[in-house]
Amino acid sequence: PSKEPPVIFNANKYDVNEMRLYAPSLHKYGGKQTEAELIINHNNLSGNGSLLVCVPITIDSSITKASSLFDTVISQVSKTATSSGQQTSVSLPTFTLNDIVPKKPYYFYKGTLPYSPCSGSYSYVVFHKDDAITLTLSSLMKLSKLISAQSYTTHNVKGGLFYNKSGPKIHRANTG
Repeated sequence: PSKEPPVIFNANKYDVNEMRLYAPSLHKYGGKQTEAELIINHNNLSGNGSLLVCVPITIDSSITKASSLFDTVISQVSKTATSSGQQTSVSLPTFTLNDIVPKKPYYFYKGTLPYSPCSGSYSYVVFHKDDAITLTLSSLMKLSKLISAQSYTTHNVKGGLFYNKSGPKIHRANTG
């Protein structure tokens, strides 16, 4: 049986490699950093470049699937990873990126990796601040005790900035 990759972008197939959370954000939104940013790193299955999906995170008391998920993860990690550099595991049996990645318009550009080794060629998908994942103030305060601010910056390599007003399409994988 064949399995479709979870992400297809510009006809390239990608698998999720890792997710990173930065507080404050690495990107600037309207010239200012947001409280945090989720960066989902995808490997190109053909081996040609990678995809970074970047979702801003802001403070708001509204509850969504994404904010509820982040509240759970941050709460569990703050209880189990109590010292610097400590690793922990969180089980989320109903977790899906479809609950986190906005189905809204996004910006696209090409650049290098924003964190070490700061090289390579990456396709960036960056969502607007208005479509951010929201966190409660208490979750953000817990998060700020778990991670430290980084001085990484994003670098546009070439080709300019593009806007996709249609946003992503949900792709349901066939597991045949």
